[in-house]
Amino acid sequence: MGIHKRTHIERLCALPEVAAAWRAAHGRAPGAADVDAMFADFLPLQLSVLRDHAEPVIGCVEAVAALRARGLRIGSTTGFTRAMMDVLAPEARRRGFAPEVIVCADEVARARPSPDMCLRNVVELGVSSPAACVKVDDTVVGIEEGRRAGMWTVGVVMTGNETARSMASTTVQRPSPESGT
Repeated sequence: MGIHKRTHIERLCALPEVAAAWRAAHGRAPGAADVDAMFADFLPLQLSVLRDHAEPVIGCVEAVAALRARGLRIGSTTGFTRAMMDVLAPEARRRGFAPEVIVCADEVARARPSPDMCLRNVVELGVSSPAACVKVDDTVVGIEEGRRAGMWTVGVVMTGNETARSMASTTVQRPSPESGT
């Protein structure tokens, strides 16, 4: 989760059980050309479903609004490609999440966990130092990205592969405007 999607496919192919199944089906280990072909097949499928899965993480819109009210600027990094974000960003904006800067995995020489996307945000937002930034993420590689960039980091974990939890199995208490939390 959180890495460039081609890299994700490559890492899945390296899993022993996946590599063994590939070897059984193709008589050889999966190579770079196979990963490229799977990524090419994956892209249109991913693009076709993004609009239906653009709901911001619970509490994100409210947190961003509170930060902006304090004069803070918001940037974003993602394991998605620019083509994917061209579909996803307008939907996220329509649902209340619109960062000033979005840096995608295919726009830097080194994607997560490299700090390159975070550092590009620093430059594009005109921030004086990465140490003045807080990187919030819901993936291990996203947190590592922020740490490598020299930022404060905050992990937000409710659902996903790493927790083996879905939103259906998660009880989330929304902040109360009256309580100030």
